Amino acid sequence: MAKVNIYQDKRRANQDGSFPLKITIFIRQKGQLMIGTGISVQESEWNGQSVIQTPRKNTINSILKFRYNKIEDELFKLEMDNKLQDLSLTQIKNNLLATIGDTPPESASTLIQLAS
Repeated sequence: MAKVNIYQDKRRANQDGSFPLKITIFIRQKGQLMIGTGISVQESEWNGQSVIQTPRKNTINSILKFRYNKIEDELFKLEMDNKLQDLSLTQIKNNLLATIGDTPPESASTLIQLAS
């Protein structure tokens, strides 16, 4: 069983003062892994669940939801195929990155910039 969350990583700010949003995955009896979304927002623009108070909030939230859903779908497939417990965290992360990509699609990045 895996639990997926999106959180704002406040350990280190970007040059513009924003913080990256990451997807964390906790897998029972294995541990936790993180996948970067390629999206950063100001601390005041994140309420712990979604992006708020920015003109680009709808676009960013759609991208985050899309990536979140793809990760949950892939984890469900791995679990149904009885592969989740057999793979290491590194193998699971590589599998997820192959499925969803390492960064948001270029079109998504362009949409975020246009919405700014």
